[in-house]
Amino acid sequence: MDEDVLPSQLRDCFTARKQFNVLKEEGKQLRSKFALRHLYKTEAVSLDSGFVIHTPQRQLISAGKPWHAYLDHHLKQVVLGQQARDDLHFQRMLPRVYTFLRRTTRFFRDRARDYQGLKNSEQSNFDDAMTIDDACHSIYNALGLSGEQIKVLLSLGHDYSSAQGIKSNYHAHSTHRFQQQGLSLFQMMNDYQHEFRTDIDASFLK
Repeated sequence: MDEDVLPSQLRDCFTARKQFNVLKEEGKQLRSKFALRHLYKTEAVSLDSGFVIHTPQRQLISAGKPWHAYLDHHLKQVVLGQQARDDLHFQRMLPRVYTFLRRTTRFFRDRARDYQGLKNSEQSNFDDAMTIDDACHSIYNALGLSGEQIKVLLSLGHDYSSAQGIKSNYHAHSTHRFQQQGLSLFQMMNDYQHEFRTDIDASFLK
């Protein structure tokens, strides 16, 4: 993102905030730590799908073997598979990146509320009011994100549920842990439409 070319109204809404710089730095660290600039691709080309399911007390993994990832400098790709080389700690990366995206979209949604309020304060009573989704779309579009990327980020930003600040006296093996922590499913899919990249989809239940 080139902050110098952003419209001043948009830039002033969020770049001056301390949390924005914290998120930028965290994003750089994640990108470097997990080689996120590179395409992730399963080494077993015949594999149609694989999955990792995180539950409060265990993991369920396709084929019963952990998913590993390492950067192949010759291929210039991250190789994703089940051999015992986990330089990039694939199963640790999934929740780390997801948590970062949730925090980032929450931040931008809060900034979109500021922008929404600013725009609506300038409108007459006869003009259509800007909605929060309109404001989010405007910000994400100005940042250069694609329509598909915006759709994903909007779906994350709608959910404000958080475990932070919730005090719990649940026993470690209580049946209530599922309700408290939920379930996450990460699915890996290959397709000729994205031949050089394994598509990683995620679903979350809380």
